Amino acid sequence: MRFVRTPRLVRQSDPELYHLTLLHTGSVAIEQSGLANVHGPGGMYFIDCSRPFACRMGGRFTGICLEIPKALIPLPVADLVTRSLTEHQGIGSLLVGFLTQLSAREAPYRAQDMTRL
Repeated sequence: MRFVRTPRLVRQSDPELYHLTLLHTGSVAIEQSGLANVHGPGGMYFIDCSRPFACRMGGRFTGICLEIPKALIPLPVADLVTRSLTEHQGIGSLLVGFLTQLSAREAPYRAQDMTRL
């Protein structure tokens, strides 16, 4: 399956979000701002929803996706777009643990907690 967010779609609706994906199965090829990368199981990547991009999914895709308002991330993350983030060390390891626990069915969170988290 292929998904394309064109300049026209961005002009029609700019959600001012970053999109983060942690893949469990399948693969995703991402292209944005002249950068391209392929991510497999265990891979994490960012997309800037305010800019055009294209992605192609291979295999059965499962994972955790998180959309983050740009206003909540005061640091420039443009350098991270399409690049692989490691799940084995540093902030990537913390992020994988957080996303996994947050998305667990038995997680002890209430609906009002999810917005704050």
